[in-house]
Amino acid sequence: MSLSIPEHVEPIRQKVLNFIEQEVYPVEAELLADKVSSRRGDLMKGLMQKAKDEGLWALGHPEEIGGGGLPFMDYVFVNEVVGRSEIATVALGTHSLQDSIMLHRYANDKWRNKYLEPLVAGEVFPSFGMTEPAVASSDPTQLQTSAELEGDEWVINGRKWFTSGAGNAAYTTAMVRTEFDAPDHSAFSMLVVPTDTAGYNIIRDVKVMGQADGHYEVVYDNVRVPKENLLGPRGQGFKIAQDRLGPGRIF
Repeated sequence: MSLSIPEHVEPIRQKVLNFIEQEVYPVEAELLADKVSSRRGDLMKGLMQKAKDEGLWALGHPEEIGGGGLPFMDYVFVNEVVGRSEIATVALGTHSLQDSIMLHRYANDKWRNKYLEPLVAGEVFPSFGMTEPAVASSDPTQLQTSAELEGDEWVINGRKWFTSGAGNAAYTTAMVRTEFDAPDHSAFSMLVVPTDTAGYNIIRDVKVMGQADGHYEVVYDNVRVPKENLLGPRGQGFKIAQDRLGPGRIF
């Protein structure tokens, strides 16, 4: 397999690189230094709109959900230059790719209608909760955060960290243990948890290499969500996680 950049990909890759060099780099330091002010929000919104105006927004998202529809391997080469900036993933709408595809594939109509279009448009932000502080989460079969079905509600209890993006997310997709007697790889399910739900408590922004950069510790204290917040079938959380995480490992 050749790792050379395909000839048909080079023009869009170069256009993305030009955007990063001309639009993103000049404001990157300010955006990284100031993570809370209204000016930061205005700068980021301006970058996002410029990317949309230039046809560079959400290039890797499928066309049927409002994205650019680049084939996966073509997008890998484009994403290589996106990765040169810490803020380019948001500026170009790349940040929501994995979560958008996960919703598109597995969510019911309620959640697709509520979150998918604004997610792809960059109007709301997602987060994903899998890793836990109490276990070696590189082996996800050890995860302990649980959800039990009580009537028409799931009741979630546990603690997760490195929940990327939780601080400004509309919702977290949480991988939780729901099938307590099932084999490990069939014991987990995915639940959509709006971040304003009672009992969803952000504890801290966990520092990574000395920097607090949006990877949060979250406690689930008797969090109740409707049973229709289930993402995909019960017991298929491990498979859904692999479907979500796999492309990100390549990017």
